[in-house]
Amino acid sequence: MKEKLSQLNLIAKGNVQGVGFRFTAEKIANRLHLVGYVLNTENGDVEVCAQGEKQQLEAFIEQIKSSFDSRYILSLDISFSLPKELYNSFSIRF
Repeated sequence: MKEKLSQLNLIAKGNVQGVGFRFTAEKIANRLHLVGYVLNTENGDVEVCAQGEKQQLEAFIEQIKSSFDSRYILSLDISFSLPKELYNSFSIRF
């Protein structure tokens, strides 16, 4: 039985803009077959909305953490929900 689709809502705070965070997030998401988006916010954070099976979403979080240490990420605000809108691919939004 296939797991239900979950949505990860993640806000990365710290020195996360201008360091390849969005491109790394896109690469990890594509490798894990996740869909959604990543974007820089006006206040200097990075927002991620990713959809997939919970296990892949948790792997995404761990791979983001291992790609960017505490010099870059001060905190991650993480929540899970049911998807309200479905995406076809993972993209970087500008």
